[in-house]
Amino acid sequence: MASAALAGALVLVPGPAAQADAGAVVGKVMHQLKGPEGYPTTGAHLLNNAGQVVGTAQGAQGPILNLRWEADGSFTRLADLGGLAHGTAMHAEALNDHGVIAGHAYTPDLRQHAATWDATGAIRRLEEPADFLESAATDINDSGVAVGYVGRYSTNRAVRWDRDGRATFLEELPDALRSHVYRINDNGEAIGEIAFSMYHSVGVRWDAEGKLKVLKSKDGPAGGSDINNRGTIAGVSFDPATHTYVAARALRCCDFRPMQGASPDSRIIDVNNRDVFLGSNKIDGKVETVRWDNTGGMTVLRPAPGTTDKSVYQLNDAGVAVGSSDRHAAYWDASGVGQHLPVESDIRQSYGTAINNSGHVLGMTVDWDGIRLATVWK
Repeated sequence: MASAALAGALVLVPGPAAQADAGAVVGKVMHQLKGPEGYPTTGAHLLNNAGQVVGTAQGAQGPILNLRWEADGSFTRLADLGGLAHGTAMHAEALNDHGVIAGHAYTPDLRQHAATWDATGAIRRLEEPADFLESAATDINDSGVAVGYVGRYSTNRAVRWDRDGRATFLEELPDALRSHVYRINDNGEAIGEIAFSMYHSVGVRWDAEGKLKVLKSKDGPAGGSDINNRGTIAGVSFDPATHTYVAARALRCCDFRPMQGASPDSRIIDVNNRDVFLGSNKIDGKVETVRWDNTGGMTVLRPAPGTTDKSVYQLNDAGVAVGSSDRHAAYWDASGVGQHLPVESDIRQSYGTAINNSGHVLGMTVDWDGIRLATVWK
């Protein structure tokens, strides 16, 4: 049975820009997100365009708490279904711009069930068709339509839930063993895969009615990793010359073309709503993080000045990417050169993981005592 959501006090902690590294971006200020008393560690992985954040708080004892922070730093505890698995009662997978969360929660019998959480933190268990024992939601769009799967024994079926939580099966192919859906855009178009065995699967795209098309290129199969609101799909396609998969895109469903200069085993991990892509590509024998623009031009993302390493995770609709450079949170603008984000003098490490269309960056900071806190730069 779901417990009531608990509202938290204001806990936004701004860090002074005066202590920033020399390469920090002027105007970005560090704000640490704290949890309830007795929960000194926080972490977060979801950020929306309203500035809301979803993550967890952890204490020395007891279960992990699941929280949603508002843009002002206040937090709400998310309700659950009364179960606990692996130290947590739920997993949040997606957050739309209205603050609705999609994911799954555990019942006392340790089964997982697809759920959404509203603005108050209240939970809604999503419908599971007859004979299906478990489920999980993997994404939700701004209309409140969620996607995911329902499962029984070793079989999963891809489903879509309407904003009232009613389930509809997405179309499958004959002889399919299981199907899975990863992403849905605001037009109701979704991508995923259908498997026929452990070794054979095909990438697919479902339209707003749940009808599928197989993803392909002129040379063979293809798979999607992300879809934007234009319907552009980012992913990989088979290259018969090298017998590998290369970074590719399908601008208007569902025929893929390789990205300009794509090397064997290159990848795309993100596409924004202006058809700008973030991924990896081998250049002069070295794997580099790259950004492809909407004309196909490629920019290599370089480490911040004075550093040698980088990790880049996401980009916003302005094409600004976020990550870290030598264990310090950083972002990359059109120049492709990383810039460190400001931190207080007591911060030993920092990481950026997500960015919204206002340029707010979500990540984590670690102080010299090893305390980790979810952090927003804005």
